[in-house]
Amino acid sequence: RSTLANRALLMSRYSNNAVLNATQFTTEKTQQEFTEKLISLIKLHMAEPDFCLELLFSQLGLSRSLFFTKVKEATQLTPADFVKQVRLKLGIQYLMNHDGLINEAATYIGMSASNFTREFKSVYKKTPREFLADNKQE
Repeated sequence: RSTLANRALLMSRYSNNAVLNATQFTTEKTQQEFTEKLISLIKLHMAEPDFCLELLFSQLGLSRSLFFTKVKEATQLTPADFVKQVRLKLGIQYLMNHDGLINEAATYIGMSASNFTREFKSVYKKTPREFLADNKQE
C-alpha cells in the first residue's frame, strides 16, 4: 500500500476508537516512541491550569518549530489538534469507567464541561451522552 493509504487507514482507525495508544498514529518505531512520550506528557500535565504546547516542547527539549514538525510528521495533526484528540480519548475512557459523569470527565482532562461537550461533538459528531448511549448498546 502507498504511504497515503496507510496514513488514511491509521487516521480512520484512530478517530473511531476510544482506546489511546501511539500505534494509532504511526507505524514507524521512532515516531511511535516520540508519540508515546508525547502522550505520557499530555497525561501528566493535562489537568494543570497553565498547560500549553510550550510546556510540551520544552519538556521534550525541542524548539517550537522542530516540535511542530515532528508532531505533524508523526501524527498528521497539528500539535493543538493532537492534544485535543488525546484529551478527548482520555475523556471517553474516564466517562466509560466512571458512570458517564461529564463534568468530572471534563475536569479530569482540564476542560470545562461546555468546552468538552462542544469539542467532543465537533470531533465525534455526537454529544458525550449520545456516544455513551451508543456504546453501551453494543
